[in-house]
Amino acid sequence: MRYSSRAQLVPASEGRREHHPFVGRVYFHRSGQILGEVLDPVANRARLGRVAGAARIVMVLGIVATAIDHEFVQQHALHRPRPVWVAVILGGPALFLYGRIRLERVVFDRLSRRRVVGIITLVMLTVPLAFTAALTTFIAADAVLLGVAVADARHSAGRHRKYRHRLRE
Repeated sequence: MRYSSRAQLVPASEGRREHHPFVGRVYFHRSGQILGEVLDPVANRARLGRVAGAARIVMVLGIVATAIDHEFVQQHALHRPRPVWVAVILGGPALFLYGRIRLERVVFDRLSRRRVVGIITLVMLTVPLAFTAALTTFIAADAVLLGVAVADARHSAGRHRKYRHRLRE
């Protein structure tokens, strides 16, 4: 059966799938869940809100870049992408992870090494993946996000730490 347009490839009942399934897992891990609790005792809520809001904007920009690369990969999965597309395919998740680092810094007052390692890994994969198919690059980005999600789950398994905040003054 031939399809006359891309819109017919996905039945309407299926709806739209999440572009990178691990983005949601990384986003909602711990600090996304307790941000409201952190805001309650903070004296300078406006400043905390601005910082957390900026971090979320960066994360949304990463998700938008990821959505754009998803469309590109669907259309050109087996073609070798131009360097700019490799940057977008790997840069979207990197931008998301950077925003998540900022959010965790606000909530827990610590640097998330797992996410820093994820960003470094994405940057290191840029050159080798420039010579592969777009789908391979996309899968590599997913693998890095999966690694961060698994590391998050392992890190917080059985731990219920109290958080402290640097803006409580």
